[in-house]
Amino acid sequence: MATADDRQQDPIADLAMALTALDRYASRAGTSLRRNEHNRIGLLYVHAIAALLVAPLFIASSGLFQSPSWSFMRLIPGFPWSFSVLLLTGGLILLPATIARIRALEMVALSLLSIWYTLLAIGFFIPAVGWGAEALPAVVAGEPLPKGQPGLYAWAVYGHLSVIMRVHLWTLWRMEREHLAAAGEPARDVRDIAIGLVRQLRRRL
Repeated sequence: MATADDRQQDPIADLAMALTALDRYASRAGTSLRRNEHNRIGLLYVHAIAALLVAPLFIASSGLFQSPSWSFMRLIPGFPWSFSVLLLTGGLILLPATIARIRALEMVALSLLSIWYTLLAIGFFIPAVGWGAEALPAVVAGEPLPKGQPGLYAWAVYGHLSVIMRVHLWTLWRMEREHLAAAGEPARDVRDIAIGLVRQLRRRL
């Protein structure tokens, strides 16, 4: 009759316990991965819908673009219409691409949104720095600040949104590398990943 010590030393029982623990870990890891992917896709929907809403509202707010904060942005040819079209195009591509899960189009759309947010961040940063350079001597001397103060915070708001778009792009890039590796086609460089994305797009369209 087997004793408790015998059962504890039974290699088959130890293996069964290890496999059970591994199965539980894999189940938890799979649940976590599915949750993370669900959240990531949800964010893409948010970015797409926001772009579709902001683009027309941006045009509707064009009367406000005469403030000092927009001095650099007004140099863009066709502003604000050209700028709004850039954002609208990104949203129009991103929404169906996210629904259909077409990574190549998602990356195109996110690149457009990243450009939009980056240009806004730069456009707000330059007037803020210019005014800050004029205001600093006045602050040091205890004199009144110069007129025409632009918004000093807006560049950081749009700058961090630009970074978020780039994080999405990096994630999709890594996913495509892993997809190619799983298909037995390891990506050696950017060209291999680009080719893989084009092939995926051709299959889906």
